Amino acid sequence: MRYLKLIFPLFCTVTFLYSCRNFEEEKENKNHRNKELIGFKSIEVGEPGHKYGIGNYTFNTKRIYTKYVEDIIIVKTFEEVNACPKFYMDIKYKNDTIILSYDLISDNLCKSLRIDELTYIIDNPKKKKWVFKK
Repeated sequence: MRYLKLIFPLFCTVTFLYSCRNFEEEKENKNHRNKELIGFKSIEVGEPGHKYGIGNYTFNTKRIYTKYVEDIIIVKTFEEVNACPKFYMDIKYKNDTIILSYDLISDNLCKSLRIDELTYIIDNPKKKKWVFKK
């Protein structure tokens, strides 16, 4: 009987800790990035509709910037997204097109928006020229 008094609180503690683990990391680990995507990063750079810098410019979320360096492609673009959740970067191939994805992996939505600068570094061993889409 004495052991039951010790086991029950231990069981409750383990159950509580297990239920509080980070589900966003679990979702991200279930997804497997394309092996050709050798690097990526996203940086928050501003808010939609605001003017920035000396030239009073806004971020063009429709344009995709590409640079071919030897057998690597560096792709940059801007994306208007919800300001609160986390996102998952990946690429998909379709014929002669590489589709850049920036998918939501958390349910933490809010009313504000932000502009993220997305950089994809893609392995291109065949040195092929690709069409890029978002």
